Amino acid sequence: MHDDIAEKYQDVLQNIEFAIVRAYEQDRSLLDLDIMDLLDAAIRRYGSEAQGRVAPSLRLAGKVTPAYALVEKMCEWRLGRTSMGGEANTPEVYVPNPLTVDELLACLKRVRKSAKFWNDEAGRQGYLQYVSQFVRIG
Repeated sequence: MHDDIAEKYQDVLQNIEFAIVRAYEQDRSLLDLDIMDLLDAAIRRYGSEAQGRVAPSLRLAGKVTPAYALVEKMCEWRLGRTSMGGEANTPEVYVPNPLTVDELLACLKRVRKSAKFWNDEAGRQGYLQYVSQFVRIG
C-alpha cells in the first residue's frame, strides 16, 4: 500500500509522535485509547478551524490533558504559530515551512490510524510501545 501522507509528511508525523512519546514517558499509565481520544480531540479542533467554526470544548480525562497539551503545542509549532525551545541553553526555533490546517489534519488522522492499528495488533499500550521504539527523547 502506498502511503502518500507518511511519505510526504514523515517529519511532521515524527514530531507529533515525539510529543506523544514524551507524554507517555511522563505518565506510563497512558493507554492507546487515551492517545486516540486526544488525537480525536485535536482532529475535531483543527477540523472546526478548517471549516471556519469555533472549536468544540475539550472533554478529556484528567491524565489525558497534559498529553493533549504537548501534542497541541507541536501542532501549533508545525502551523507556524509558536516557537519551540527558548528555555535555558536552548535557542528559540520557528518552523521553517509552516503547514496548512488541512495538511496538519491529514497528519493527525494518519497518526490516529497508526494508533488504532497497533492497539488492535498489540493491546492496550501496543501503539505506545511500538512508537516508543523509534522516538528517542533527550
